[in-house]
Amino acid sequence: ETADNSPSETSSTKDDVEYTTKPSENKTFTDSKNGKKKTNDSRPESNTKKEDIDVHETADNSPSETSSTKDDVEYTTKPSENKTSTDSRDGQTYKYVKIGNQYWMAENLNYDAGSGSWVYDNNSSNATTYGRLYDWETACNVCPDGWHLPSDAEWTELTDYLGGENVVGGKMKETGTSHWSSPNEGATNESGFSALPGGCHVGNGNFNGVGSYARFWSSTETNSYNAWFLKLVYDYSVVYYRNYPKGHGFSVRCVKD
Repeated sequence: ETADNSPSETSSTKDDVEYTTKPSENKTFTDSKNGKKKTNDSRPESNTKKEDIDVHETADNSPSETSSTKDDVEYTTKPSENKTSTDSRDGQTYKYVKIGNQYWMAENLNYDAGSGSWVYDNNSSNATTYGRLYDWETACNVCPDGWHLPSDAEWTELTDYLGGENVVGGKMKETGTSHWSSPNEGATNESGFSALPGGCHVGNGNFNGVGSYARFWSSTETNSYNAWFLKLVYDYSVVYYRNYPKGHGFSVRCVKD
């Protein structure tokens, strides 16, 4: 037997992961005892195991695919490629991302709606980074055509898809401490939502919380005075649902119609 007659390279699949088995070249040696030639047909075992294969997909700097477990059931959060949408009113362009069956803006809205909207500390650089803050009445009507302020039910759909209130904050927050205060607990941004801590306008020209928390309005009223919002904070990876007076200024994330 010679190397020319060795088996050809073959491919196989196991659990949807393709791997290749390539036999080593057969060689011969002479037995010093009897002078006969023998074939060395030993082949090294493959060291590739399913758990050693790490698959990552990235698109436009979006986070890599990650796997998690919940109640012993494995599921995968795979952010889609970031795309952009342009607001025809002022020409500003916003990234957006698909999470589950929803399309969310991946940046805080920064449309100057005049009355009912503010820039944190009246500093234009804050608007560039964190977007503007809106009272509830303004927020309900400020999203561009084709987009709207999410209801409480739509926020809940998002957080449920990402694993629930106890872990979703970390999956939604931008990573690092460039904008979030340290320690920015649990932040992975694996959803691609890229939540930023824009703080809030508390009335009478006063602002509070930039770097420490994000508050996003929902379109759902609690009563004639209050409305629901979603809150993320720098020191926990959870999210909070709260209601607050409609006159305060919070950030806006729009969801696609």
